[in-house]
Amino acid sequence: MAVLAAGCILLPSQAGGQDIDDTDESGTALLRSDRVWKVVEAVGNERWEATWTLRSDGKTFDAHWVHLPGGDSGHLRAFARVTSLRGQNIVVERPGLGSYTGVISADRTRIRGRMSWSAGTWDVRLEPGALPGGSPPPPASGRQSPATAGDSRSSPGKGSGGGPAHVSLAGHKWQVVESSGSERWTAEWTLRSDGRSFDGTWTHTPGGDKGSLTNFARIVSISGNQIKIERPGLGTYTGVISADRRRIQGKNSWSGATWIVSSTGAPLPETIR
Repeated sequence: MAVLAAGCILLPSQAGGQDIDDTDESGTALLRSDRVWKVVEAVGNERWEATWTLRSDGKTFDAHWVHLPGGDSGHLRAFARVTSLRGQNIVVERPGLGSYTGVISADRTRIRGRMSWSAGTWDVRLEPGALPGGSPPPPASGRQSPATAGDSRSSPGKGSGGGPAHVSLAGHKWQVVESSGSERWTAEWTLRSDGRSFDGTWTHTPGGDKGSLTNFARIVSISGNQIKIERPGLGTYTGVISADRRRIQGKNSWSGATWIVSSTGAPLPETIR
């Protein structure tokens, strides 16, 4: 059964007979700030990449999903609802199917857990400040430009190839090719405002299939000439950075495909942790 394509279920306005309050006193908190969750569900070699969008009630979701491999996609309306948010634990009910349970990271920008109806994993990426108790993203002020207003973790500091301190990678575009046998994926990856996460567009040859992905990968670390990028629900890219810090060569962990970044748009910093 397709995890995200299990049907459109309209929810009552008060699931479980109790509305969600603005505080944890009722067991949940009304979600505010960024209303878009980037979600990956994985079961075996199948994956569903989705965008969940909170409705105005701050607890009910609509969604758009893509199933891989295969590329099937669809929309769901009011298909899930937050029913419990206590500390680092969250429960999202999927009426007629079951529930998602997860543990929220210390910085409250990620949820990892499972679905009750399968042995699959549930992985959610969130912008800073999306969940109660998290730190909101720093506001731009003074002469700070949007390109330098990202997560402090994306400010790598000085390095011989990394440019001045506090320069974010946000907005940089990477030209990427992945090759496995006779197959090739040619892509452009764009770094998001946090300077670590990527959106992307890709073309597959032979065949010419095309697509796009949102918040699909994140830089885990850069140390000297070594880089590691995580692809939640799938694996990791590891690579070696060139001397001019503008190119990368490596492989992905799930297929051993060659991964080549021919241009990163600007020199990469020497350290990101």
